[in-house]
Amino acid sequence: MGTSTANLAWLAWKNKDLDKLEILGKQAYTYWEKVPETHSSLVFAWTAAFPLAALYWQRGNLPKCMEQFESVVKPGRKRIETDLEQNMVAVLSAYNSSTAIMLHEDVLGVLQLAEKYQYL
Repeated sequence: MGTSTANLAWLAWKNKDLDKLEILGKQAYTYWEKVPETHSSLVFAWTAAFPLAALYWQRGNLPKCMEQFESVVKPGRKRIETDLEQNMVAVLSAYNSSTAIMLHEDVLGVLQLAEKYQYL
């Protein structure tokens, strides 16, 4: 159920229905919370995470955006393109250490790469 709901969240993002995206994305995570971290459906967490990250970024909610990035790079999740993953990890590291001066551009760069690879 988590993956199918996440797919609907991704479609809501593509259709620019942001309220529906948020509801469905959160609902997907509710389903995934009920399965073990090793469950095969969790490799598709990106289908909810990238659109939710972009939504939270647009709304100025950096902590929620970073939560979504963390969800994508967790061990056992789908391997994403190397440059995208490296940029996400760098942004998370800077965010967690509070050392990034240009974090705004870094996050935007990650979201642009995600769009390039059609995660968004």
